[in-house]
Amino acid sequence: MHVRDGRPPPLSCDTHSHIYGDLQRYPVLDGHHTHPNTELDDYLRLAGALGIERHVFVQAKAYGTDSSCLLDAIARVGASRARGVIMPDESLSSSDLTRLDRAGIRGVRFLFTDTARIDMRPIQDIANQVASLGWSLLIQGPGTAVAQSVDALAALPCPVVIDHLGRLPPAYGVQSREFQALLRFVKNGGWMKLSAPYYNAPNGAVDFAIIEARIHAFLDAGRDRVVWGMNWPHPISLPAASPTMRPHWIRYCAYFARRTSKKSCSSIIRRGFMVLPISRAFRYTASSSPMLIELICPSQP
Repeated sequence: MHVRDGRPPPLSCDTHSHIYGDLQRYPVLDGHHTHPNTELDDYLRLAGALGIERHVFVQAKAYGTDSSCLLDAIARVGASRARGVIMPDESLSSSDLTRLDRAGIRGVRFLFTDTARIDMRPIQDIANQVASLGWSLLIQGPGTAVAQSVDALAALPCPVVIDHLGRLPPAYGVQSREFQALLRFVKNGGWMKLSAPYYNAPNGAVDFAIIEARIHAFLDAGRDRVVWGMNWPHPISLPAASPTMRPHWIRYCAYFARRTSKKSCSSIIRRGFMVLPISRAFRYTASSSPMLIELICPSQP
């Protein structure tokens, strides 16, 4: 299981990272900016050092609906190793979607602000457009709003992935109505992404007892529909954004595993180092379908 050397199994996959590029070639929207060391080569150096061989690049909101940087990154890495998720664009025709599918796009990302409700109308419209392509929808928004929308999301005609552990604030325990709604979503066929546990945590400081309980609950609800993402290069507003802390979520996982009891840590190794099929979510071929959820239990602090 590759525990001894701390490296993931072959064909492991990061399902959520953002790629940026040169501003002259890839201009950002007004009010947005990029940061050093966030281009494709920077990401691939980190992914290679961690043993991550496959990637799902998620459109950065700084680019809006202009997917040029994303598509160029997929083309450089190769469609056998990379997939992409774009932002919703109602102007895209059926032929546009087919062209994007051939280029490696496999999903659409919906991003709602912390004060917004989940507007199902555009989600339903896009779901109807992309269902025949086998694409997935990624949903990120305030945790309570997402929890209130799970039944509508579960009824959509394509796979739906809730990002970042659902983004419920720490006050919502596993027995809360809101968290139980997220569990029901996974039990009924929805997907959950283990990523960015620092969201909704005060100053990004994660309570690992809460994260442990949530992860185990999601795995119990549907371990074949729980995927992992690094969320590189991490929110610039958090300490994770410093160059020495970019593999932040991996380190969170290691710290989380170390903080648990010996019995619990053994369970994490058995259940956390899992190779899961992601062909339904991002349509990798059967020969390259394993998906890693990485929760490292290190021997060193």
